[in-house]
Amino acid sequence: MLPPTPERIVAARERAGLTQAQAAEVVHLAHSIRWSEYERGVHRMPLSTWELFLIKVGQREGAAFDPAPCCLGDPGECAFNGACMYACERAERIARAKKSPLEGGPKVGE
Repeated sequence: MLPPTPERIVAARERAGLTQAQAAEVVHLAHSIRWSEYERGVHRMPLSTWELFLIKVGQREGAAFDPAPCCLGDPGECAFNGACMYACERAERIARAKKSPLEGGPKVGE
């Protein structure tokens, strides 16, 4: 994965429906002005920051992504051919956690 261009940064933020300040908060930037500098090309966004942003807003590099729920957590019904895989994987983890021994599921060794 290559570091993002300013145009890709703007497009990803807008798809996520976030302001620059909100996007900066998502990736824990100390100063929200830095996000604006990334979008204007003043500074290059580190690849780790880009990847973190994409993961946290449920986007994948190169995928057309609609931030609205597409399959309600059922990967077999994904209308975006896996573009929302992060959201689907998260939904699966939540469903598995609900069946954990802490919530009345089978105990270890049973």
